[in-house]
Amino acid sequence: MAGKRDFTALYTAPDPRPYFTYFRSLEYGVVGAGARLFRRLVDELEETRAVADVCCSFGQDAALLNHRVSEQELFDRWADPDLARLDHDALVAADRAWFAERRRDDAVTVLGLDASVPAVEYGLAVGLLDGGRAGDPEADPDVDLSVFAPVGGVVVTGGIGYVGERTFARLLDHTTEVAPWVCGLVLRWVDLGPIARMLAARGYDVQVGERHPVVQRRLADDDERAAMLAGLAALGRQPGELEARGYHAAVPFLAVPPGRRVPSLDRLVS
Repeated sequence: MAGKRDFTALYTAPDPRPYFTYFRSLEYGVVGAGARLFRRLVDELEETRAVADVCCSFGQDAALLNHRVSEQELFDRWADPDLARLDHDALVAADRAWFAERRRDDAVTVLGLDASVPAVEYGLAVGLLDGGRAGDPEADPDVDLSVFAPVGGVVVTGGIGYVGERTFARLLDHTTEVAPWVCGLVLRWVDLGPIARMLAARGYDVQVGERHPVVQRRLADDDERAAMLAGLAALGRQPGELEARGYHAAVPFLAVPPGRRVPSLDRLVS
């Protein structure tokens, strides 16, 4: 994404250890906020409890959604120097057992979508993802999204700006059982407008929780600060408390399909 530091080497690593070791230093916190919101969203899904996780990375959303694990425990584990000594196959085996012991009885089906092949493969190997696809629907119209046909919800924590309305429209076109709810978190300086307008054109009721900002992570450098301030200005927004303190701030959004009871986003995030 323009203006953000390039973390491709972390996203495409064979496992989450480099990702979590680095982002721990930047006080990364959006995954925990997303998991709490998504757990409440799942309670609203009547027809199906399967969700598509857009920009799923290594499956950390699914890890928190479906396991008795906190965000802090994920960082403690994947940034643990002792765990760094394991080779990849040993880590996969250890993580599979670790998460299996903590699996919630009310776990939901999570299907992941991410441009990083190694990340999706890791999530599948460990059992965090129940299925999914590695690919970038923004750039590649031939990415097969048929695996997402049964989902009742589409969720995203850190991906908007990397993916846009094209990805979400294509996912909705491939969900054949029900019109899925769409829910996630978006940086305040990134324009949600194109996605929101696409959803509204399909009859969705779209809410954005501007009153509920959460920390995404600390700004990595002055270039990110400049990009954040420019993005806010372009959207006619002033920096909030979190941004003034040097953090990326994200706000929740919820899009409810036509014909469904519309819950208050304020209630879901309270």
